Amino acid sequence: MPKQLYLFLYFAFIVSSCNEKLKVGEKPTNLKGWVEYQKKIKEHESGNNYFPGYKEYELDKLRRKNTFSNLTSESDFSSSAANKSIFTERGPQNASGRTRALVTDKSDATGNTYLAASIGGGIWRGVYNPSTLEMVWSNLTPDIENLDFVSIAQSESNPDVIYAGTGEKSLSGDDNGSGIYKSNDGGATWSNISPKISGKVDPAFANVYRIIVDPSDYNTLIIAAEYKYYCNSYLFKSTDGGNSFSMVYNVLDDQGECRAATQVVYAPSNFNIQYAAIKGGNVIKSTDKGSTWTQTSDYDGFQNGGFYSRNEIAVSYSNPNIIYAGIKSGGSGMPPFMLNVSYDAGDTWHHVEESDKGNSEYFDDNWIGQQGNYNNFIAINPFNDRVVYVGDINIHKFTIRPDTTKSSQAITDVYSQISSDGVPKINGYVHPDQHTMSIFSDGVSNFRLIVGNDGGPAISDFSSDPGVNDKSWQATEFMWAWTPSGSSKPPIDAGYRTTQFYHASKVKGKNQYLGGTQDNGSYLTREPGINGPQEASRVGSGDGFESVTHWEDPLRMMITCQYNGCAKISYDGGVNGPWSFWTTSGFKQAESEGNPFYSKLESSKQDADMIYGITSKGVIRSENFGDSWEYIKLGNEYRGGEIEGFLTQIQDLFMLVNIFLLVLKFIYRRIGVKHLRLSIHLQMG
Repeated sequence: MPKQLYLFLYFAFIVSSCNEKLKVGEKPTNLKGWVEYQKKIKEHESGNNYFPGYKEYELDKLRRKNTFSNLTSESDFSSSAANKSIFTERGPQNASGRTRALVTDKSDATGNTYLAASIGGGIWRGVYNPSTLEMVWSNLTPDIENLDFVSIAQSESNPDVIYAGTGEKSLSGDDNGSGIYKSNDGGATWSNISPKISGKVDPAFANVYRIIVDPSDYNTLIIAAEYKYYCNSYLFKSTDGGNSFSMVYNVLDDQGECRAATQVVYAPSNFNIQYAAIKGGNVIKSTDKGSTWTQTSDYDGFQNGGFYSRNEIAVSYSNPNIIYAGIKSGGSGMPPFMLNVSYDAGDTWHHVEESDKGNSEYFDDNWIGQQGNYNNFIAINPFNDRVVYVGDINIHKFTIRPDTTKSSQAITDVYSQISSDGVPKINGYVHPDQHTMSIFSDGVSNFRLIVGNDGGPAISDFSSDPGVNDKSWQATEFMWAWTPSGSSKPPIDAGYRTTQFYHASKVKGKNQYLGGTQDNGSYLTREPGINGPQEASRVGSGDGFESVTHWEDPLRMMITCQYNGCAKISYDGGVNGPWSFWTTSGFKQAESEGNPFYSKLESSKQDADMIYGITSKGVIRSENFGDSWEYIKLGNEYRGGEIEGFLTQIQDLFMLVNIFLLVLKFIYRRIGVKHLRLSIHLQMG
């Protein structure tokens, strides 16, 4: 058989995203990672979609039928492979990931036990030893398919009852969840208590952003939820521990626009008084334990135009009428963020600006950057209503003055952005992108700040003014870049294995792995002799995406980060961690070529020196494992998606690419589609 024909039989193009939502002449929006890519190819507004929790549903169905060893007319599944398959976790043991909820376990009066809701690893319990400053973690949800947990709540009346919610849709995480889970035994076992329709999770419960539980009644809870598709968001209430839920607020019906209820809180001094934050809308209030709701007034500072999006709220510990709001704002002439306060339960709001005697770095309300829809929290000092903590990329402390202005201080400063306070890069080792803060106090004068961010957990010292001094935090081993933590205290994330990996490669001939993660760079494991979770070195920064290792030489490997950035090669097996990886120029293309957020790499087993990458308009290749690169444009009408290179003679790739593109160009012009995204799969011979 001629070589070209042989190769032809092993070559397939898959058009992965060309549907009727894409109009002629319209380009797809920029993808935010693998989750967004999957959503675009799976979801459709017609309603013919995957339902929330479908993977868990199918997994349970498979488990119920695992008595069959072969396919039969009675079973769609075979368990012959499952009974023999063994999966071994490889780690990293010392790298954690995005954490959207972190609270003290109410079963521990000392405040040294924590419950964490992670995006990439489910629910975990951490036990802190104040003598050794070490944290020991255990996974509470190893058997739950959905790892994307965003909320967690307990009742003081029965700490064995824990509720946890999944899904990040309107938190700019782009991932729908599987509803709400409950444990009656302190986290040992869990059940999905979301209402079901024909045995499947009601889509209205797909995303459960926040949960509050009555401190005196563990069966009474309120949740802020959002439908998996379209713009439907609700507050639901249960008085029987989640056996049933009633809708107590419909955002669209009341506010008349497509908005989401992303937070619900209660006044610590009175559970009857509750507030909920509406993304893009007014705060709502309840005075009857969440049974009925009314809107509060408009935020202050928007009288001359502009708009607000996600906003987070916090209520005073002693006065249920005092509410603070951290608001992501926008529009012409508007600052990126605003702080508002209400002293009358939302009847009026006041824009809290920086005092002329305050910190000049905060004069323009420019303290949250452009990520307020993604990372945003606010909390109040439990003993002083005029001290507020907010989180964006960093953590800030605001002291409210009698004239309702503020004086500001950065208490973590990852990028040395705040300099006028005279303390450069204070607590710069605390990972950026802050998502949640809770507080544990002794009820007298001292308290601890407890934070979850893109890197995992961070806890402050226990004092009357916690977290403000340099080295006063314990955090993760790694910060944003590859640099190890600058804290003088041990990291608290060892064993909290929640990093979200997009891709991993095995090093030839070794029990060693290289992979890229969301938010936390690229890692190379460093304990090949261990048959279990290994510790790893962070060898790349940014959002680590695909990596490759050489098929013949275990010393050569390549990593990337978002938009084809951070392309680096190691020639010594990464023996010196990040210092072993050297920048390879020519892989990242001009911005106009459309470097993908999710950077793609592929290599060839038959030609081990060959590496491929893509843009939305072409293919990148190296014939010498990254020493030099060649870029082949495929034209403006094509949108690159995936590339997998496995050919017996990989050099023939581009000849075949051009042949197929000519065919596709003819076909798609005939049917009137101008733009499509291509996934290129080259089958290994």
